[in-house]
Amino acid sequence: MKNDSATKADLKKTADGLHKEISGVETRLNARLTETKNELQKEIATVRTELNSKIDSVEDKLDRRIEHVAVAVVQVSADLQEFKQETRKQHNEVMTAVDGLAKMVTDTRTEIAAFNHAFNRHEKTLEDHETRIGLLERKNL
Repeated sequence: MKNDSATKADLKKTADGLHKEISGVETRLNARLTETKNELQKEIATVRTELNSKIDSVEDKLDRRIEHVAVAVVQVSADLQEFKQETRKQHNEVMTAVDGLAKMVTDTRTEIAAFNHAFNRHEKTLEDHETRIGLLERKNL
């Protein structure tokens, strides 16, 4: 039978070897972790740069569109002001024409009333003349 017992020195040697292996694995893991971290930071920086670029592009497009809308609003406002002025002018012209027509109607009514009054006066005078002529004709007969 074989003697499988290990000495203290053998165990220490094995433990030291395992410590070295563990230390090597730990070093490699730390190196890989650092490498992965650096790669992720580079990737994040790239994504951040791309996002900032796209955001800047979208902001530029929005700024141009906003400027276009602002110019259109100013133009519409100017057109509206011009339309208001033209409408006021035309309104004033229409109101002046309506006032003139109203005066003509009033004048015509006044003239009709005067004509009717004169006509009635002449009608009475004619009736008086017919009556007198009738009387005179009867006397002459």
